[in-house]
Amino acid sequence: MRPGGDRRGPQGAYVSVSPGVYFENIDFHGKDIVLLASGPDTVIDGGGNGSVVRFASGEGPGAILDSFTIRGGAAPFGGGILIQDSSPTIIRNVIVGNSAAGAGSGIYIGG
Repeated sequence: MRPGGDRRGPQGAYVSVSPGVYFENIDFHGKDIVLLASGPDTVIDGGGNGSVVRFASGEGPGAILDSFTIRGGAAPFGGGILIQDSSPTIIRNVIVGNSAAGAGSGIYIGG
């Protein structure tokens, strides 16, 4: 992702992402990162390569995903967003066009 701006905040990294379509999969790796988009015209497309966004390393409410469109995920669980043993903050996102073989095409929460 090419961030629109990047600075450190009290929770950790703060990344503001410019509008556009970004083909990638994101894993917060237990970090308190604020990932903020300008709105639903900022798209993260997983390209069918697993969960688009993963929170599976004990992330807490300081890990924030805000104002994206999440699409193109394909995973056993949580095609769009996988939350496992974590409690991130997910706000103002559009989650469409994802699939999961098991459960949670859009979002899967376990643990």
